[in-house]
Amino acid sequence: MVPPNSFRHETEASGLRAWISKTPYYKLRHRAFLLFTVFALILPFIKINGNQVFLLSFLHLEFHLFGVSYDMQELYLIPLILILAFVFVFLATSLGGRMWCGWGCPQTMFRTLYRDFIQEKLLGLRKFHLKTRPLKLQKWPERFKFLLGILLLTPLMFAASANILWFFVAPQEFFYLLLNHPQEHTFLFAFWVLLALFLIIDISWFGENFCHYVCPYARIQTVLFDEDTPVAIYDKARGDNTDGSRSNRNKKGVVDSSGDCTGCLACVRICPAKIDIRDGLQLACIACLECSDACAPVMQRLAKKNLISWTSEKVLAGFKLNLLRPRVWYYATIIVIISAILFYSGGNRETLLLNINRTTQLYKLKDEGKSVENHYVLLLTNIDDKAHTFTIATKNLNGLTIKRPRRPFLIKAGGRVRKVLIISTSKLLVNNSAGNTSLDFIIRAFATDDPENIFSEHSSFFMFPAAGEVRMKP
Repeated sequence: MVPPNSFRHETEASGLRAWISKTPYYKLRHRAFLLFTVFALILPFIKINGNQVFLLSFLHLEFHLFGVSYDMQELYLIPLILILAFVFVFLATSLGGRMWCGWGCPQTMFRTLYRDFIQEKLLGLRKFHLKTRPLKLQKWPERFKFLLGILLLTPLMFAASANILWFFVAPQEFFYLLLNHPQEHTFLFAFWVLLALFLIIDISWFGENFCHYVCPYARIQTVLFDEDTPVAIYDKARGDNTDGSRSNRNKKGVVDSSGDCTGCLACVRICPAKIDIRDGLQLACIACLECSDACAPVMQRLAKKNLISWTSEKVLAGFKLNLLRPRVWYYATIIVIISAILFYSGGNRETLLLNINRTTQLYKLKDEGKSVENHYVLLLTNIDDKAHTFTIATKNLNGLTIKRPRRPFLIKAGGRVRKVLIISTSKLLVNNSAGNTSLDFIIRAFATDDPENIFSEHSSFFMFPAAGEVRMKP
């Protein structure tokens, strides 16, 4: 007999221990939701060396990753981080199917909070085992409760949208701007309000349809699955009768014991995605496994194993679970390589960033053609943890003189300075009567107190006019 306190049972072929067999999946999901929520709320407040674990700040044009601050000029790392995130999703999908959708996705968490807690527990508008049944709002008490549910959801969604923004605006700065300078950052707070309103509409009205029709992950998941990927599966071989029906009674009322499915439809009524798991893997399924929770008590009363479980097709067919298959190794290898590149880049960064832009004017003639000037705009960022005095020099092209800036300048730790650079020459660098000539050279910026270690060099060009425009000697 099945133990009376057990909700589900894993097959021996699955190789998975029944360490959670006494707890329904929905309770485990709620604990996972709580864990993810606490993690998401705390993460923006965690700092390493004064920097956040993750922050993409558009206000200060900087990027924080695991306590390392990157300037926007170092955004070449962003594509690597995006690739890393995508490959990690591929790996997680190969190992666990769509467990993220049902167990960690904020959309699912918010929807579960609204449907199962606010509407069911607090207001009594729903029944837990009848998620597919639409709400009946024909009477004023039900309509009032529905509006009350949206009012209860509203502050939670404003908090959730603020939590999302904290990964783009540090939470301390967010609250400071909200309390002291909201009129100066109308776009930020308008976006906060619009995001909250979108979440309210999405959670209260669109619901699981977002997962089915909008979320791109639902569309790509099928190409990431194989026969070894664990998913929510109905055991068709055990459940269906020999004639393909799913009830132990045929149309004449005669009992047919060839299949274990009783046709109670408990798995269908409880499904938040409104699908029939018995029809096989479907795009709308979010792997919440509430269908398994619904089937377990029915099978328990019949002293039989659960017909719906989280396992793979190969395991269901009696083969051994194979998690470490080639595609898993490929994804893991890519993750290790990209992580190593990011770690190396973070440990071998330049302490000075230099960005060079020329002005729209090619050159400027001075002293009736006896000298030529080229103008540049430099953006210098001191990434070191202390202030330095910097100066500018040129290399690889003789005869150039820096007219501006004339003196060294100070850049604070983490500071950014914009400088206009004017380079002049009174020598005939090239005698070309055919037209203007572009001469390559190097602009070097360095700290006067440590020029060998704190410096940055970038190539540029000096535009020299045709021989007929200048009056200078070689």
